[in-house]
Amino acid sequence: MVGAEIDFKPSGKFDKEFLMPEGYEEALMREELLDTRKDPFKVLGVSPDDKMTFYLLKWVFDYIKQDSDHDDEHLQGKAFVVKKDLVSQLSKNPELMSALEIKSKRELNDQVSDAACAKKNCLTWNEFLNFFFLKNATFEDRIDGNDWWTKLDPNGQPIIEETAINNTSSGLLDDDDAEQQELNKFGGKMSRGARLLKEFK
Repeated sequence: MVGAEIDFKPSGKFDKEFLMPEGYEEALMREELLDTRKDPFKVLGVSPDDKMTFYLLKWVFDYIKQDSDHDDEHLQGKAFVVKKDLVSQLSKNPELMSALEIKSKRELNDQVSDAACAKKNCLTWNEFLNFFFLKNATFEDRIDGNDWWTKLDPNGQPIIEETAINNTSSGLLDDDDAEQQELNKFGGKMSRGARLLKEFK
């Protein structure tokens, strides 16, 4: 009947699957921290804008990069881009120039010409990133040597130090060493997420 009232009396019984299990909130927090640790950029405290710039720069670098010889005194087999190729490629794309906060081809040319490099007119991956991420930085930021992009490989994954690999393979990595390894990986500072995860463990 339309408009009829239904007399509903709760039974007091609930399906256990619909109840929040004990420790559910803690489990959610742990899962969130683990998800954060899966993203090296978040662990290093890198902003979403800088992460996007990293991958944008990777695309540019990969598009114009060249391979060097292993016996090259300066490049030693590392991939590199020629400065004039970089200027030429970027100047063809005004939107890309704008995204990288470069106002004109002349400004780009002047800045790229002055970019620090081990081999004249060539930029390796690290030199390439140093140029873009430090071009507006203070002198102190330029020399502190604790730049987040140096802790990631070109694919955005953490760089594992050889000493850490040797310790792990030889079975000599105890709890204190593991914590120090974590600190070394991220510039001597353990992230908030890593500290919380350590407390959970």
